[in-house]
Amino acid sequence: PESASYALWAILPCILCFLPNTGAALLKSARRAFGTICGGVVALTCLYWNPHSVPVLLSELFLVTFAGKYMSTYACIDYGGVTFGLTWHIVVLGQWRNDISQSFHALEVPLWRIGMTVTGALFTMVCSLAVLPCHATTSLEHRYAEALLCTTEVCLVS
Repeated sequence: PESASYALWAILPCILCFLPNTGAALLKSARRAFGTICGGVVALTCLYWNPHSVPVLLSELFLVTFAGKYMSTYACIDYGGVTFGLTWHIVVLGQWRNDISQSFHALEVPLWRIGMTVTGALFTMVCSLAVLPCHATTSLEHRYAEALLCTTEVCLVS
């Protein structure tokens, strides 16, 4: 199918967002999806307003890079800011020679990239809810047992 050529964009969030516990995986996946959607909307808007102006593109490049990095310094946004900037760069630099205002075909590649990235992030969220809670509980049990063993050992030694 047509989506096969864009499968990398769905696999990438799965690789980058799977973390050892459910909360961290959900948070990182949600931030990736939100950053991708926001970065994609801003990128498509920039391409629509000025598709062929190199000085404007360069100015936008610096502004978006600064904004993405600055947003990533806030704890509530964090990874979403980096993803925002990265998505903007991928979409704009990949499509800025095409005239988005004239044809829907020029929108096809960026929309597939955005859609598949968000799909990968959502897949990661669902899998982390279904698979990782068992792993987190097992890990917690081992840590409790280790802490209890160390506490008992300290009591016996002293």
